[in-house]
Amino acid sequence: MSMLTDSLPEAITVAGREYEINTDYSTWIRYEQLLTSDSELSDGELFEKILCLVFPERRPPDELGAETAEQIMWFYRCGKEEKKTSSGSGEDIFSYDYDDGYITAAFKQQYGVNLNHEKLHWWEFRSYMLALSEDTEFVKIMGIRAMRIDPKLPAATRNYYQRMKQLHKLPVAQEVEEHTRRLEEALINGEPIDDLI
Repeated sequence: MSMLTDSLPEAITVAGREYEINTDYSTWIRYEQLLTSDSELSDGELFEKILCLVFPERRPPDELGAETAEQIMWFYRCGKEEKKTSSGSGEDIFSYDYDDGYITAAFKQQYGVNLNHEKLHWWEFRSYMLALSEDTEFVKIMGIRAMRIDPKLPAATRNYYQRMKQLHKLPVAQEVEEHTRRLEEALINGEPIDDLI
């Protein structure tokens, strides 16, 4: 499927039947947040939340859960095959929660789109996100977060970039921060860390 030649989908097909879905970008940001959250939900509870989010009315029968999940992922990936990547640090360079203001401002600056007042199909939103220019503050900040600081740079330049990375770093989840603090305290005090690793 191509955004250049085909209409943007408003439904997914499961077992030969079409099911209308919520296509607005905000739904799919919530979907991504559900998938990446450290929730204590069981797989079944998580899938139920996803189904309630994605389908405004009628949804596929429960026995078609695997195919339904596959089609939901197809829509989320904007009709593209899953990319297999092994390069990169795996470190996040943006967060829909933390960078919401920067993203909103970037869309307004570059496209004249007010995300707070306009509906936007998920596939359009994703294509706009991918094409944001370096003139937007959001893209500049992502560049700082992704930057690898060359140790061969002059000390003043390295210090500047380190300060910028610290200033714009994404917040660490509170549980991770607390665990790291306890681990550091145990190491400093010479206490056993077996239960912390």
